[in-house]
Amino acid sequence: MTNLQGIRQIADISSYLEDHSDISLAVYNVYSCNRYHDEMKDSFKRHPMPSMDEALASEARPYFFILSKDAAPATAESAAMIASEGLLEALDELHTVHPQSKWNLDVQHNFTYPYLQMNHCKESLTGVSACELNSAQQDHLRNLASFLDDDLAFEYAEAEELFAKGSVTRKHWAKLFRPNEVVVTIDDGQPRAYVSPSCPAPNKDLILRQCWSWDFDGKFHRIEKDFVVKWQAVSDIVPISDLQIYPLRFDKTGLQERLRRRGIDFWACRWRKFVSYDVPLQGIEVQIVGLTLRSTSCNS
Repeated sequence: MTNLQGIRQIADISSYLEDHSDISLAVYNVYSCNRYHDEMKDSFKRHPMPSMDEALASEARPYFFILSKDAAPATAESAAMIASEGLLEALDELHTVHPQSKWNLDVQHNFTYPYLQMNHCKESLTGVSACELNSAQQDHLRNLASFLDDDLAFEYAEAEELFAKGSVTRKHWAKLFRPNEVVVTIDDGQPRAYVSPSCPAPNKDLILRQCWSWDFDGKFHRIEKDFVVKWQAVSDIVPISDLQIYPLRFDKTGLQERLRRRGIDFWACRWRKFVSYDVPLQGIEVQIVGLTLRSTSCNS
């Protein structure tokens, strides 16, 4: 039996979940029959045709091909989770008792394969906070955790093994980014850190990162910035640090400590103070080394 063959037809999934409160979720897979046929067409064998008029035979010939055995399972074009009301209530209650769980139930792509946010936060499904929920809610959370482990464990393990080597592929690109983590990019030749509150929508060709950071124009204020990052590499595998924006936790050059020190100095600008720094300049005729500038404003 292939993935294109069903066992029971369900006309309305939402109603079915309402009638079966013990079911936590359903997965809606979308397949391309045309693509699958193209992949499997060489597996079809021609079946002998009975004698018939040549004109009729020409029309009937495409129907005289058979599969001698079931073909390989089809690969879904896309997949989305349909959560039952019981599961949604359990996730909402989990967020109430454990706000750091970072669940965002209002963003549809969090329920779309490969379920980035759910995988990054799945430890909370069976953690200490989950024990504060009632037994039915705990059952729903365990069912979700089991689904994530059974359906995606190998894929995420493959991604983490690649990340540990400092590399990333187009397939696993979106899995780099976790909710509420620090990401870094190069701005005017200098590294700059941002907070990325959510997981990106899964896309192999581009990623939208909605970020925020602090800025200073005489007083501190929060700025929002969107990054539309395209996969520009010719190769399918690249070093993580070559990406336009990437999570700071993958840096191996000491950038995190450098940004931390710079951030401490930057935050000290909440009050007026003298700021001193060296600016090595090199011209054609004159080289000034160790030029010290002093200012009463942090704008210098």
